[in-house]
Amino acid sequence: MDTIASMRAVAKTGSFSAAAQKLDLVPSVVTKRVTQLERIVGKTLFHRSTRKVVLSPDGEHHLERIIAAIAAHDQALSELRRGVRRLTGPIRIKVSTTLGFVRLNALVRDFAELHPDVDVEVLRHHGVSGEF
Repeated sequence: MDTIASMRAVAKTGSFSAAAQKLDLVPSVVTKRVTQLERIVGKTLFHRSTRKVVLSPDGEHHLERIIAAIAAHDQALSELRRGVRRLTGPIRIKVSTTLGFVRLNALVRDFAELHPDVDVEVLRHHGVSGEF
């Protein structure tokens, strides 16, 4: 994660020293992290000159994918910390009155927006009241 944060900061600032300042590190640490990552993946991720540092095509392509993966990872960790559980699966609700059906549908729409992975089905039951 620190390596990716360094890569991201260099990409945003266009400079190893500005990235180091942003991350509260010394420039040599940021440079070392990015260089190690380039060595691991076997690709040049940045084109360096005396005036600026820019992402290479490989660096640009992979940074976007890595940032998306990290965002998903961070969201999962955040939800775990907060105790958020993602609801999934089917729910079937039967109601015996038309008024109940109409009122419940409005609530179900709100619920479905909050939990898109839940398949909610509301059925109007035509049997004897109280019998499902």
